[in-house]
Amino acid sequence: MAGTSNISGLESITFTDNMSFDGTERGGAFTTNGQLWIGSSVLPHVKKGSIVSPLGTLTIGYSSPNITLDLAGGSIGIDSFTPDSGTTPVVPDGAGNVAMSGSGSITTVGGTNSLTTQLTGMTNHAVLVGAGTTTLTKLDVGTNGQVLIGATAADPAFATLTSTAGTIVYTLGANTLNLDVVNGGFIWNNVTGTTATAVKSNGYQANNAGLVTITMPSVASSTFGDTIKIAGLGAGGWLLQCVATQLIHFGNTATSAAGSIASTNRYDSIEIVCSSTTTEWFVVSAQGNLSVA
Repeated sequence: MAGTSNISGLESITFTDNMSFDGTERGGAFTTNGQLWIGSSVLPHVKKGSIVSPLGTLTIGYSSPNITLDLAGGSIGIDSFTPDSGTTPVVPDGAGNVAMSGSGSITTVGGTNSLTTQLTGMTNHAVLVGAGTTTLTKLDVGTNGQVLIGATAADPAFATLTSTAGTIVYTLGANTLNLDVVNGGFIWNNVTGTTATAVKSNGYQANNAGLVTITMPSVASSTFGDTIKIAGLGAGGWLLQCVATQLIHFGNTATSAAGSIASTNRYDSIEIVCSSTTTEWFVVSAQGNLSVA
């Protein structure tokens, strides 16, 4: 040993600044807090040195007579991840890295100190629907007043509401949909030709110089409570024609199956309602001396 030394028993060695194991001084005097003798696989096998953190993940300090080690920033290190499926746990590689990869519509973007997960292939204002474990499906963007309507075993879609009988008026706006019933749910039609097919919740003005024949809706399309009205204006008058097994009750008189009721004056009128049988209809109001056949 170089310098002053004292060996006492088997437990203690005292020395001044330098130490030699084979007669050769190693590294000079200890002059910095926390320096150590550190072994090496190559000559010299013992040399003075210090603990360092190349990645800056450790804070190294000295508090006599101890060396202190702390995680940088005082944070807790992550040693593994436990996912819902697949390999568990996921542990860092030899360099302390864990790869974060996206799949389908999801990608990952790394920054210096951040990891961002983001969706790809998206369209502004589009609604996303699930597709199992595959890529998300984006629906076509809806327009003003459209609503999302479902379909069995298929993706929903935006569509515009309609009224087959024209009894409802829709006013479309940005994020708004206003509904109004037309004439209390009843629409009047001016029939200027000589034929028309009646639709429930509709009224018909017979307006022709010749006879206007209005044919009843089919039995299959008729439902309890359906209402039809006819008002005469043209000189030819009107005739309401039943179809198939239909008949119309007018007080204690009824038409024959597939029979008819007709005006006898151009200004005669009638209102009929479908019964629960859907083959029988009832006159609930009438004006004039109607002809039943």
